[in-house]
Amino acid sequence: MVEAQRLADEARVMFGGPPVRVVVSDALPMHAGAQYRDGMLVIAPAIADSPYFLPLVAHELGHATLGHVHRAAGREDAARQELDANARAVEILRGVRGLTDRAAAASMGAYLATLVRTNAVMPDGHPPACAQLRDLQRRYPGDWVKGLACVERR
Repeated sequence: MVEAQRLADEARVMFGGPPVRVVVSDALPMHAGAQYRDGMLVIAPAIADSPYFLPLVAHELGHATLGHVHRAAGREDAARQELDANARAVEILRGVRGLTDRAAAASMGAYLATLVRTNAVMPDGHPPACAQLRDLQRRYPGDWVKGLACVERR
């Protein structure tokens, strides 16, 4: 997890926020691949080899650099925090990893599109994956969205 810790340290320098300690553990809430809480970023072991490792870690670091607390005041606030963390993840991928705006948005969008495609169960407080993808497309318009269908399943 050296890469995740490096990303956390560099994101803090660039965007502010508390120090973040990265640990690997499978002691996460159901349906969570990673979670930021109280200065600690916990990453599930299976995520380390995932193609979505960087977008997911950047999303959690988005929470840290935006000063999000684990439990937002209400469901609407929690949903807004998730959407804002996605947008900050794009900024982190661009600023810290040196990706272009398009590549950073495409990386985060591909991760969200996978959640849509697999009909992933979202952790408590998270908007549906399709709503998250639509919000990201609204914030970062461009041709990166081609092929990222967003059809919510019931």
